[in-house]
Amino acid sequence: MSMIFQFGSEPITSDALLTEDKVMDSWLYDSVIDCFHPACNDADSLRDDLLPLLLGKNDALAGLVTIGYGSNNHMMSFTLHEGYHAAYFAEIYQLIQQKFDDVVSKISFDQFLNGNLVSEMSELKTIADNEFGDYVCFDNVYIGFDEFIRNAVIDKPYYIAVGGSMYYK
Repeated sequence: MSMIFQFGSEPITSDALLTEDKVMDSWLYDSVIDCFHPACNDADSLRDDLLPLLLGKNDALAGLVTIGYGSNNHMMSFTLHEGYHAAYFAEIYQLIQQKFDDVVSKISFDQFLNGNLVSEMSELKTIADNEFGDYVCFDNVYIGFDEFIRNAVIDKPYYIAVGGSMYYK
């Protein structure tokens, strides 16, 4: 199951929270989402889902991101620091490179010769874009989680909407 996280460049007010209706009116609903699961209205659950994405499996990431906590130890913001992008994508790059090699090894010379590579190219694009993974609604624009991280500005706080994030399938 994947998530849509709601982040903002400013703290997100309760009247601006992402809802299923808002998502259903977007391109994301028709192209990626089949159905929703209950919203992540609990700050602890949201933290438990978001922290592993931000910190990955790479111990080096822990020192490159600062988590801002509010009352009751609820995660309210995060800030990425110099070196974060390279550390975050290093592991992902290795996984993608291996998957690319697997896909390319399935292409026959005849397929290549005839230009019959539509399904293989589509598979490579899906792998690179992580099209069915987690998404971010950032300042009312939907983008993939990895794309958000790629474009995140170093040393700038990003605010997390508790109650504005949701699971989808």
